[in-house]
Amino acid sequence: MKSCRLFSFIAISSFLLLLVLNSCAALKKRQNEPQVSSEAEISEVIQSALQTPSFEKGDWPAYNWWSEFGDDQLGKFMEIAIENNPDLLASSSRVIAAEEKAQKTRSKLIPSLSGGFKDSYEHLSKNGLVRFPPSIVPPVVNQIHLALNFEYELDLFGKNRSLYRSLIGSAKASAAEMSASLLLITAKLAETYINYASNLQILELNEGIRDALKLYIELTELRLNFGLSNQIDVDRASANLLEAENQIVMYAQEVNINESQMRILMGMSPESGEEIEKPTLLFDHPFALPDNIPLNLLSRRPDLMAQIWVVESKAQMIKASKAAFFPNINLSAFGGLETLNWNTLFSTNSLAGAITPAINLPLFAGGRLTADLNENYALYDAAVHEYNSLVLTATKEVFDQITTLNAVNEESALQDEIFEKNLKCSTLILQRYENGLDDYLETLNAQIKVLQEGIKNVEVGNKRFLAALKLIKALGGGYHDRANSK
Repeated sequence: MKSCRLFSFIAISSFLLLLVLNSCAALKKRQNEPQVSSEAEISEVIQSALQTPSFEKGDWPAYNWWSEFGDDQLGKFMEIAIENNPDLLASSSRVIAAEEKAQKTRSKLIPSLSGGFKDSYEHLSKNGLVRFPPSIVPPVVNQIHLALNFEYELDLFGKNRSLYRSLIGSAKASAAEMSASLLLITAKLAETYINYASNLQILELNEGIRDALKLYIELTELRLNFGLSNQIDVDRASANLLEAENQIVMYAQEVNINESQMRILMGMSPESGEEIEKPTLLFDHPFALPDNIPLNLLSRRPDLMAQIWVVESKAQMIKASKAAFFPNINLSAFGGLETLNWNTLFSTNSLAGAITPAINLPLFAGGRLTADLNENYALYDAAVHEYNSLVLTATKEVFDQITTLNAVNEESALQDEIFEKNLKCSTLILQRYENGLDDYLETLNAQIKVLQEGIKNVEVGNKRFLAALKLIKALGGGYHDRANSK
């Protein structure tokens, strides 16, 4: 008997060893596996930018990067948006769901212990197999079962561990995606706020042009009555007035749209009672460029970190698919009480128990397992390629916004000079009018020109604010600080 058991053990062990070796042989190393980009190369444009007055060496954007614009109201709106924006709240809920899903899978790594009670009352047919004469089984059986049940899957080849790690990667990707949503929404709110400030200023300047043109028309009509002008001058001034009125209507509409958009981003209705005061934006210092942007950018942007965690999740799924080629070993057991009579339930004779080891051998599942493995290979490759594409996009965004901000700063300096010269001319013309050397029409023309150049100043300033905002966003918007603070 012992020799038979020994022979059976040797035969089963040899079969399992042969199966494992065969599974190892089926899992050949892949060729031409895509590689994850490790660095974004934009050193030259950074060095060139640091040679200009527009930039200086400094730190990465902070979590509250909007404070760089020196507007307390913007900071207040950001706090409201972070607290109430429904898209952010939905992202937070998705993170929690992903984390709980991972914890649910983690339970497979731990032995399961449960208690159970069953009372099975059954009347057995006399003509049935159990009671067929000359059976001594009684006609009524009341089987009582009270036990602790134990189940455990021996994860010898790491399938469940890999599945758990894959879901942890997905949960971390969801957390990074939530940070990406936060950056997207706060950047959109800041952009809307900046445009609101610009549109409000341009609206006021156009109202000034309109008022000047009304006075211009009145004076031109007076000159026409005295034969000092002609109808063409009046009609030209009237056309200019209509254009100014049109601009006022257009920018008033933009201001209203900006206000409603800001309220929506703050999780409010478009007609909520949240008062929006006139912005006081200011960005009058060089932009701080941190050291080692090419090397550290990959960990500073939430979209890149989300995708790298997707890559990690897919890599763990490949490991799980490989582990599926190997035997699956389960162990189950129970211990407790079993009887046909309530009176004897807690007697020693009612003690019962069992241990049931089981081995699941994937004998004829090669096609399915291979297809599953190849599918996960393809999903991993796609995730790597998407990550590498995002690296290129991130690099381009930083490159473009550094170039844009530098160019806009130069444009702003030139526009300031143009504005100052027109303002000086307007002042001189006003002095000439006061000394009787020029008529008031020349003074009004000079004032209108100053207001028009003021509009150009506001437009260039708006471009400068937006370029700084987009560069902050391209550098991650404080994602690294936010992630480390959790």
